[in-house]
Amino acid sequence: MKSPNYARARKLFGAISIVSFSIFVLLFVILLTLGPIIGNVFSSINSSLNGGPGPSTPPSSNSDTAALATTIALVSSLATAITSFVGFLSTLILGWRKEKREAGLAVLERQRLETELEKQKLELEQLRGKKKKD
Repeated sequence: MKSPNYARARKLFGAISIVSFSIFVLLFVILLTLGPIIGNVFSSINSSLNGGPGPSTPPSSNSDTAALATTIALVSSLATAITSFVGFLSTLILGWRKEKREAGLAVLERQRLETELEKQKLELEQLRGKKKKD
């Protein structure tokens, strides 16, 4: 069974987390600075579609719609950023645990090989000792 590639997953989750957080910040700035402007654009578009200014739709509902859409995008971007950051952290922790486990196994393997080498040296000395006696 092939072990998972945590380094690749860690890079992927890290990149997704950075992009999602950047989008979140961008949307937040847009919501704060351009929210009223976007609301005015929507109200002017709506009034031109309805045949001019009139009591058909209050202008606040258009700006509310734009703010709601931006808020939904903001919340979904934040949720994506948090989820990908959790994925980044989990792959980071799993990678550390894997490296620690592999380091422990490497130490055990080295000890086993050293013991095996000592055993072979003893066997070689015993064979040399028998040859000298003969």
